[in-house]
Amino acid sequence: MLENPFEVLIAITFGAGVMALLAMSYGVVVRSEIHKMWQSVILGFVFAFGAVMVMMEPVHLGEGVIFDARAIIVGLAAAFGGWPAGLLSAFLTALYRFYLGGAGAPSGILGIFLSAALGLLWAWRLKPKGRLNVRATATLGAAISLYTCSAVLLPQEIIYDVVTKIVPIMVIGCIICAIVMGSFLERECSYIHSEKTWREDARTDPLTALPNRRGFFDKVERELSEAERHETDVFLVLDADHFKRVNDNHGHSAGDAALIVIADKLKLAAGKKGSVCRLGGEEFAVFLPATTQSAANQIAGVLLSRIRDAGLTFDGVAVELSVSIGAVVRSAASKAPLSSCLQSADNALYRAKVTGRDKVVFAQPLEA
Repeated sequence: MLENPFEVLIAITFGAGVMALLAMSYGVVVRSEIHKMWQSVILGFVFAFGAVMVMMEPVHLGEGVIFDARAIIVGLAAAFGGWPAGLLSAFLTALYRFYLGGAGAPSGILGIFLSAALGLLWAWRLKPKGRLNVRATATLGAAISLYTCSAVLLPQEIIYDVVTKIVPIMVIGCIICAIVMGSFLERECSYIHSEKTWREDARTDPLTALPNRRGFFDKVERELSEAERHETDVFLVLDADHFKRVNDNHGHSAGDAALIVIADKLKLAAGKKGSVCRLGGEEFAVFLPATTQSAANQIAGVLLSRIRDAGLTFDGVAVELSVSIGAVVRSAASKAPLSSCLQSADNALYRAKVTGRDKVVFAQPLEA
């Protein structure tokens, strides 16, 4: 039996160093552009690797009975990485504990899965929606420390000593490590949130909250580069008619209100699958994936009608609105880049302008 119980704190301290590395790895994974599910899976492997590392430097409590910080790491994987990370890290860590064997293996394996379950329970019921504070992370540590009830599976001759001498230190260690690790992860989450906000702001038009040209190009070019393309896609470029007259007669605030109305109608017409952006000034673009010319013509017609009948008033005065639309169909065989698609639609927009406005004109389809 362990003569100096405080050796357990040494093991936990070593685990804290590993957890600091895990926190940095967490930040790298979550910053990536891959799907959240795959992020969680990768985190499962990363945290399992950390858990195995601390199992290589355990405190030996008796023949085949070891203690280390693996349960804390697995619990944190579940709490911050989601259920795939928790399940995968628990399974891989338990597999390694089974490989090590010994009289304490059943207790150790049970404790690993309990810590994952407790981490998930905290994330589901107790994790605050905003920033983490010391109270929240201490609660997480206390929750994970409940894994120590797995000590009931230890050999009878050491259960009493473990429960009275080791478990209290385990509980304290879990709380301390959760507070430290929580601060690391909270810092990473704060940085990640700030970075995402900055990137989003750089791709968003502040007036209409639509993507700007940069955001639109990033999204649509990814869709166009997919291996399996739709039979036909459609691009629309539209421009508010007589927009200078709106600004001159009603003021720039009315012009801003008009652009917001147009943006709202565009989002409604494009639906969930379409992409909309403000190219600049009073000009907008719409990408309609998997859409035929006939369907796009119908969408454009509805859009013209909705903007015409928007009923915008500013300072009690009615503001007349209409748009002209240029459109182009891009076939699956076409290699035309996005810039060429928008240029063709813009040329069609010019023809709509000079032939009467408040109408849609299609350019020649972009074939191979």
